[in-house]
Amino acid sequence: SGVVANEIDLQKKIRLTNTHQHYRQHKFNLMVEESEGFSKYLRAILLLLDRDTFIPSKEDSGSALLLRSIATFSLDPNRCLDILLDVLEREVAEAKDPINSFGPVQQSRVDQLLDLIQALSLDKLPGVLAFKLNEAKDKK
Repeated sequence: SGVVANEIDLQKKIRLTNTHQHYRQHKFNLMVEESEGFSKYLRAILLLLDRDTFIPSKEDSGSALLLRSIATFSLDPNRCLDILLDVLEREVAEAKDPINSFGPVQQSRVDQLLDLIQALSLDKLPGVLAFKLNEAKDKK
């Protein structure tokens, strides 16, 4: 007389538990996300790019500030990465404008954005980029 009443039921329970642990997709409730969170996230990015107003401290680095805003408002990290890529795209497009010269200030801002992208999870980057490229191809 074992602890388990039925071996088949135990195997089924183990299989369901393993499947749930390893293959469950973590979704974010988009109805919970507030526009206030995304606006504060975007404001944090722009604040980080403005050298005159943001003086980083040890405990308040750029990536920590962004991660804190993601956690505070339960924002979808993929959407946050998408916003960061949009800001990077705007910075590069602005730098390519013949009126603006691509000087050290623009290069510094692009480098900062690339550092922030690296601070977020890079494993999601290929999927977000593929989605953005497909979306751009569909628009043309």
